[in-house]
Amino acid sequence: MAASNASFEDEYYNLIEKIHVVQAERDAFIKKNANKNLTNAQRKKLDSIECTYMQFELQYNEFLIARFKEYKTFMKKSGRELANDKELIKMDIDYLKEEINSPHGKCK
Repeated sequence: MAASNASFEDEYYNLIEKIHVVQAERDAFIKKNANKNLTNAQRKKLDSIECTYMQFELQYNEFLIARFKEYKTFMKKSGRELANDKELIKMDIDYLKEEINSPHGKCK
């Protein structure tokens, strides 16, 4: 069981790190281009960053659902409360899939 928890934690933190990295990239891009009209190329770059963010968030949420029991145990051991219940996470997954697959969305 310890190996399972270790692999859960490794994967959990790996997904969190991916989200944080792309979020930092997005924040830096927005800060650099604040109060500017974006060119088409800049808008596409921002859309690409936001698409990547949504894809990582989707992976994270799908991971939580697939390993929800381990997630609950991990959060309890860490002294944290669950931010979302399973149904809210599933709603996020549905929303993210809709956004990612939208023909008019940022991932087009």
